[in-house]
Amino acid sequence: MASLDDGEPREVYYRYYEMGSYVGVEEFRVLRRTPKGVWVDTLGYRRPKRFVLDSGRKRFCYPTLAEAWASFLKRKERQQAILAAQHDDVAKLLAKVKDKPLDEVLARGTSGFHVDTGVKGWDW
Repeated sequence: MASLDDGEPREVYYRYYEMGSYVGVEEFRVLRRTPKGVWVDTLGYRRPKRFVLDSGRKRFCYPTLAEAWASFLKRKERQQAILAAQHDDVAKLLAKVKDKPLDEVLARGTSGFHVDTGVKGWDW
């Protein structure tokens, strides 16, 4: 619990974030509690307030620093997995096209061409 200037306790939720190599924590003041969750003040984000479901698997912010930290770690692990997959896709593409002669590429004009990278769902 944080407190207001007048000493009254207020309920806050937390969310860790990163900017480059800096990791910080934001506090979000609880505006209103409902039977299913809380409304938090998110002034400075896209909308001034946001509903956080108590039973949600993924939440925007959490009532404890420990839960917020665990969520931050999961978000960063997921981000790393996504970026690694993108890196692998680009590496496969480069391996296929980097040795293509420029004459062959130019002969195709602006129509482009298909490169089978072995990645399902992507039509390079």
